[in-house]
Amino acid sequence: MKKVFFAVILLCSLAVQSYSQHSNWKTFHHVYGFTITLPSHFKDGGITASGIQYYNSTLFKDEVIITVEPTEVNKTLAENFNSEISFRKNISKKKLENDCYLISGTDEAGLYYLKGIKTKKGIFILSVNYSNEKRKAIEAILPKIVQSFK
Repeated sequence: MKKVFFAVILLCSLAVQSYSQHSNWKTFHHVYGFTITLPSHFKDGGITASGIQYYNSTLFKDEVIITVEPTEVNKTLAENFNSEISFRKNISKKKLENDCYLISGTDEAGLYYLKGIKTKKGIFILSVNYSNEKRKAIEAILPKIVQSFK
């Protein structure tokens, strides 16, 4: 009975710790006109020469990679969606709307989730890549991240 009680307390403690790690959020406003809200343990990781914006997590280290990258200027949102569909393997969900698209699935590195949006300054793709081990933790915060990307 003591072991069961201890296990329940441990699980409750882990649940509270997990929630508290994601209870503070920060909104990033990018010069290219998009915004994204992430848990506060994510930091602006800088922009590469090719224009990819990285966000690094002090909690997840290299197990979770969040990037936002620009696409080719002359492509429409639908063309970009179709290009991603032809490139990606193991797609579990895909959806094209007027102002965005969503694609998720698995690849060699783990799981991925993409959201493409069109702003006044171009089309940008949010890419969230994470290991299967971090699936539960990331999928608990993923809806808020994806909804905030505008």
